Amino acid sequence: MRKSRLCRRLKASADPALLRDLPSPAVRYVRSAGGHIKKSNLERSYFAMAILHSLSKALFYLSAFVCVPVILVVLFIDVTLRYLFSAPIEGAQELASLLLFLSLTLALPESWLSGVHIRADFLSPMLSPRVADLLDRISWFLVAVFSVLVVIQCWKDAQFMLLINESSAELAIPIVWLRAVLALACAVSAVIAVVRLIAKRPQISRPDSAETVE
Repeated sequence: MRKSRLCRRLKASADPALLRDLPSPAVRYVRSAGGHIKKSNLERSYFAMAILHSLSKALFYLSAFVCVPVILVVLFIDVTLRYLFSAPIEGAQELASLLLFLSLTLALPESWLSGVHIRADFLSPMLSPRVADLLDRISWFLVAVFSVLVVIQCWKDAQFMLLINESSAELAIPIVWLRAVLALACAVSAVIAVVRLIAKRPQISRPDSAETVE
């Protein structure tokens, strides 16, 4: 009875994207009350995915609703002052460049999670489901490895940057913070890649955002 109530509660409130990323036994348990995994394991899996989705969304909103608007405002004011009053804002171009880097970096985890990244999928329809699934898992493995390597390199770069106190040329903004943001985004991307790697359907070449849980 307790398993049935848990199943109904998660099934009624769950985002299909979250359930899609759960391990196969957890998905089967949510779909029917006859699952064989423990309640604590299911709740940990579900809420871990919920935290991952929330963090990814938060980074994306920071990119879309903070970085991008600030870039537009700064460039608009700079261009207006430059051509009307011959008084451009000092460091405006550099600030816009740094914010552009941040906007792209912060949106990276959400692009992986939502499957909106640029991909070449013209071969996928010609492959069998099993081969396509294998290629998807290989792709996620490579994403995880690359993301971890970037995090490691960012850690090494950050130590050196702190040692020499490296900063931007015009505004003297510490560059180490850019490495920190890049490391955070790649760390989240690595976790996403691992979750998709072990998920029932990795879905990198065959995204299906309209999938529902029956």
